[in-house]
Amino acid sequence: MSTQLKTYLLALMTTVTCISLFWAIDKHHWALELQQDLVNEQAKSTQQQQQLESLAGELKQWRELEKKRQALRDKHQKALSSGQPQVIHTDADGVTTLATPSGGIKITGAPLEG
Repeated sequence: MSTQLKTYLLALMTTVTCISLFWAIDKHHWALELQQDLVNEQAKSTQQQQQLESLAGELKQWRELEKKRQALRDKHQKALSSGQPQVIHTDADGVTTLATPSGGIKITGAPLEG
């Protein structure tokens, strides 16, 4: 094989090797960027999941408050229709809260001193 052909083949192999190396380095950098994007998206997803859980907790509290409000409204409606006070709540100290037919509330009893 002639020296000129060997030089040509060596130059060709060097060129192919350099191109392959640059391609591999480019793909490596691209993979690192994708990996960082994935980490960022996972962090965002975790944050959104925490916000969703927080909102779900708030919604549960609002629903419980709405049930209490509706029960209170029902007691007032029953007091209005029957003309008699309706017990809303009696606490451990014997203090009773009543819904009155006039739409107000009445508190009876006295807490124990103690």
